[in-house]
Parts: sequence; structure tokens; C-alpha cells
Amino acid sequence: MAGFPPRVPGLVRLLVGGDLMLGRGIDSIRPIHNNPDFGKQDARQPSVTVAWAEAGGHRVPRNATAHALWGEALEPLLDSQPDLTLFNLETAVTSRDCWVAKTYNFRMHPAGLDVLEAAGISCVSLANNHVLDFGLPGLLDTIQALESQGISVAGAGLNARAAAAPAPLLMPGGQRVLLFGMACCNAGCRAWEAALSYRPGIALLPNLELATANAVCRLIQHYRQPDDLVVISIHWGGNWPEQVPDLMRAFAHHLVQQAGVHLVHGHSSHWPMEVEQIGDALVLYGCGDVLNDYEGRPDQVSLRGDLGALYAIDFQEANLRLAGWHKFIVRRQAFCLKLVDLADQQLVDSRLRINL
Repeated sequence: MAGFPPRVPGLVRLLVGGDLMLGRGIDSIRPIHNNPDFGKQDARQPSVTVAWAEAGGHRVPRNATAHALWGEALEPLLDSQPDLTLFNLETAVTSRDCWVAKTYNFRMHPAGLDVLEAAGISCVSLANNHVLDFGLPGLLDTIQALESQGISVAGAGLNARAAAAPAPLLMPGGQRVLLFGMACCNAGCRAWEAALSYRPGIALLPNLELATANAVCRLIQHYRQPDDLVVISIHWGGNWPEQVPDLMRAFAHHLVQQAGVHLVHGHSSHWPMEVEQIGDALVLYGCGDVLNDYEGRPDQVSLRGDLGALYAIDFQEANLRLAGWHKFIVRRQAFCLKLVDLADQQLVDSRLRINL
């Protein structure tokens, strides 16, 4: 079965993917799920997204297990033997009905966190434009549910300091990884979602200008120690972009060159975007979605948003130099992950515009 190259001794391996959107249609097919009626009329009811996916001729499983959702990707993912597995969880983990006024609201039942456990996901970023879909109570439920499962969170917290602080993650070999999570207003986040000194929320960037980049660099330097491997998970930009905006590229370069960031883990784009190596650092401008219920949406079928990517990134444990990285392309079919054929592989490669 296709997958990642074997682990090599002396390396720290990070396994990263983009957005996990486990609410709505995904939540509705799990053995334990929320009531789809939470008091808000929405054109994208779970039954609608399930019907869209089944329009392609494949039946969406009911009472789907966590292993079924990961499908053919689970074995390669686990066989890669990562020290750390990181995704962006773009769903509130709650059963509350206190929805906020917006176009789409995503929530998943806490029992659905077995999806993260099945894939060995050790940490998530919560800095995105859907984690507060059920308000501050829903966010607090989310943090509590994840922490109770032993999953570290970054990018959200009980106040501004907690949201901005990195999750310190100790690797089996003793290496410490600092994970910072943040989101930008240009990814659909709203000002009220920002954590303040007296209010829970997410670590929210107003823009990607130089002053903001300098502020993030100062934040990193405040927390980092000389031997830390620094990862920034950032929700930025719009959906389905054709290319990396100049401001986004400049922001990433600044973090790498001025703050010594080793990995920029970008997401929000819905499909895989460009990968750029800057010295011994790697920038994933957009990892794309991994699990969601978008695959059959009629107005987006031509975009091939059913394709996603996972990345294994290796750093030398002794000096934190980038030792290599590997991608693994997957396809969502009836809400479950499948391996791709050569044509799909080439399509994703053409979007990645790999710049080494």
C-alpha cells in the first residue's frame, strides 16, 4: 500500500494535515451524534450533504466508525510512526444549541473525538472561523473535551494570554516542539472571536502586515528556548485560492527568517496549495481539507475539493535541520478516505507548485 517512507533513527517526524470538519454531515453518520435540528434553518442540513455525496453513486455509511472515516489512509498514516500528529479542528465539540448568527454552524458530539484518537492525533489548532460557531460556551466545551482526551490544543483559551501561548509538546526523544495556533481575519474570522484579557476566544491576527508579523515574532521569542522546534499553525486566506497572495508569502518568510520558525502549517484553503522550502524551514501555505462533508456540493464538484493531502516532515534531532518531507494524497468518497490514482496525484502536484 502506498504511504510514507519508513522512519529513520535520529529524526523528529511531524505528521500534519489540514482541516478536520467533523460536524454536520460527518457528525450525523456517527453512532453517537447531535440532533441536526439546533433551532436554525440552514440550507445545508446534514441530510442534504449526505445526499450530495451519495449522488456520485457511493453510499455514505451509517453508524460509521472512526476507522471507516479514515479508510484507506489510516494504515499509511499510522505506519509513518510520527512523533507528533497535527490537524486544524474546524468544528465546535459540543451538544449545545446556542448557535451564533452566521451562514454555516458546525458542531460535533464529543463522542466523535474517537476520530482523532484512531489516527493518533496528539494536538490540534483551534484558531479558525468555526470553533466559535456555538459561542463561548461551545468553545469552552471544545477545549474541555479535547483536554479530557489528552489532546493538546493551541490557538484558543480562556483569555488572550492562554490563546496566544504555545502548546509545549515533548517528543519521545526529548525534543520539545512549541506549537502556536493563530487565525487571521481574512479567513472569515470576526473581531468578537478574539480572546481578550477578560474573555475566552482564539488567537486572532487582524491582518498579515509587517507590524503583525513583528508582533508574532516577539511572541515566539518570548516563549522559545534555543533547542525548541517551532511550529505555527495558521488559518489564513480565503477558500479555493488559485495562488499564494504576496502578503501571505511575505508573512511566512518573515516568521522563518526573523523568528526561526521551522514549520508554517497553513490551512483554510480547502484544497492543497503551494509548498515552499526556505533554508531548513518548510511552509505549507494550504494543507487542504482532510475530512469534511463537502465532496458532492454541486457548485464545487469541478474544483475537485474531494482531494486532500497529508505531509510527513522530518527534522534532524541533533540540529533541527530539515531532513526531508513527503506528501500523501487522499480522496474523499462517501465521507471516507481513499487512495488516489495517478491522474489525481498529478492534479494535486500541479496545484502544489513545489518551490524548493
